[in-house]
Amino acid sequence: MSPLSTQVPGACSPERTLDTLPCQRVRLYQPRQGYRFSIDALLLAGHALRERIGRFLDAGTGCGVIACAVADRQRDSSGVAVEVQPSLGALAADNVALNGLGDRVSTCIGDLRFLSDETLGTFDTVLMNPPYFPARQGQQSPTRERAVARHQLHGSLAALVSCVGKLLRSEGRLEMVLPTAQLADGLRACVGAGLGDIELTLLRPRSSAPSHLALITARAGAASWPKVEAVWVVHDHDHVYTEKVWDLLRGPQGRDDTSGPKA
Repeated sequence: MSPLSTQVPGACSPERTLDTLPCQRVRLYQPRQGYRFSIDALLLAGHALRERIGRFLDAGTGCGVIACAVADRQRDSSGVAVEVQPSLGALAADNVALNGLGDRVSTCIGDLRFLSDETLGTFDTVLMNPPYFPARQGQQSPTRERAVARHQLHGSLAALVSCVGKLLRSEGRLEMVLPTAQLADGLRACVGAGLGDIELTLLRPRSSAPSHLALITARAGAASWPKVEAVWVVHDHDHVYTEKVWDLLRGPQGRDDTSGPKA
């Protein structure tokens, strides 16, 4: 089965790999042994691109995959990619430079909970692929980089959403991905942060399986009951990405392989 990205021959090192996203220009350095991005981040970026991004914040950018994917595909967007872990923040800066996006994307190493007041109400879109699990839930990875990426060791989900909610302009939107097991917590966090007009896109790994991921859109200064906009299936019976997911991963412009990659 093919990976989410294609490794660039001769560009690897003992510490990191250089990978290319599916049929996109974006190339990314990733830790060989540390935290590596998953399909969740790419689906979030593709889903967010259905609307104008404008000035964005990639909250918890990791290696910078979402910031680079969004800025590359929507050329009038610009923003800030924030990461609490210095090693990943430095990698994100390298990836922004590698993709020639430094004039529109800046990187910042820091904690979302302590961003400058100057950033309040300044973003059209916040993109967030947050740590999925509460600090004391489940077994944490012995690798610190993975543990911080997967568990909420730098604030609960409610605290993180509250912080980014304050950074949105009036009618700005939060785009977030969560496992459906954490969906109730995510909805409560959005409502608690004063975000409304919540739209849900649910993803099933297969047509016969229950939803396992939710893409959440919530808007500042709005109030309404959450509604399910769509339910998408990620893989068909041959474990190939479905056409809808393939379009999100690659963008709608032209395919040179209509079968798509295998997951």
